[in-house]
Amino acid sequence: MSVNKLRPREPNPELVQHYIRKFEDVSGKADRELGELFRQLPDNVQYNHILRKVRKLNSYYGTRVWNLEGMAERILTLNIDSKLTKGLPEVVNEIALSPTKDGVIRENYSFASKYCSWHQPDDYPIFDSFVGIILEAYQHWDGFTDLGIENLRNYPIFKEIIFDFQKRYKLQEFSIKDLDKFLWLYGIDYDRENKQVQSQLSNTLQPMRYTLAGRPRSNRDSSTSISAYEEFWSQLIAKCKERNAPGQHLNPNKDSWLTFTIQRFLFGYGYLVGFDKCVLRVNIMGFKEKTHTIFDTFYSQRHEIETEIGAELVWEPLLTSCRIDQVVNRHNIRDRERWPELQESMVTGMIKFVNCFEPRIYKLII
Repeated sequence: MSVNKLRPREPNPELVQHYIRKFEDVSGKADRELGELFRQLPDNVQYNHILRKVRKLNSYYGTRVWNLEGMAERILTLNIDSKLTKGLPEVVNEIALSPTKDGVIRENYSFASKYCSWHQPDDYPIFDSFVGIILEAYQHWDGFTDLGIENLRNYPIFKEIIFDFQKRYKLQEFSIKDLDKFLWLYGIDYDRENKQVQSQLSNTLQPMRYTLAGRPRSNRDSSTSISAYEEFWSQLIAKCKERNAPGQHLNPNKDSWLTFTIQRFLFGYGYLVGFDKCVLRVNIMGFKEKTHTIFDTFYSQRHEIETEIGAELVWEPLLTSCRIDQVVNRHNIRDRERWPELQESMVTGMIKFVNCFEPRIYKLII
């Protein structure tokens, strides 16, 4: 999982309800039709009945089961009805391992979770790639479960992770089926937003190669090795961890910038090391009109923001993005003896940056 993932929105009841309503608008009719089929054919003892459900489910979700007849045959031979009634989680992994028409065993894990869910929705939460994406994001930022998030494809563990999610965010008023809808649809939206943020953040930060020193030059010169940047960031991240500071979850890279997001879509933060100065940055990205409106809102608070941070900032509106910079030190990465001082200044500055801007970001309606 990328350490630069933006923070997902708090999964409060209002957000969950929003996506339940959205699900009804997008998939409600087809969802009810599928539910009616499973109510008509609740058992799994006749091959033709199982095949009808397999075909309908595969078509509805696009789960890419290549051998529908083989899947139906496997479900028939597993005698799953008593297991489903008891809510035994291991039946999902059993169903998932089915043969293709060439006889090769292929894992159809998402399909298997959905097939079981349509028989016993309270006992079988649905796994989907987008569900995995959003659960990993919540775990990355909030650590909502002590179970290994890397074990999402182990269904008994996945099931407990869903219960941990429900408990951690106090969502017991919602059924597992409701949470399925929320996690799937919000996972789709989150994945799209995250990719857009990372693309915009990368495009916005790359001009730093040319603007930090005030004249065109390459990102590195002959006296600054790639390993120096990686070593510098490793030490800075270690200081972030010691102080529980923003950026502690990042990995060192070989570039002159280290970026991350904290809260909402459109906002990113960056540590940047130039040739004659080092900078902290807030990036505001997205649609031009909205970006500049947000920037103007912050700029109208310029005096109190700069007073709170304790430094004069550089306010720079661009064509499709805006940025707010703080020069924290005039030293550069080649002066190794001053790295500890420089890193401390940057970490301290970023703590102030985030503490200053986050409450203001929360108040904005985006």
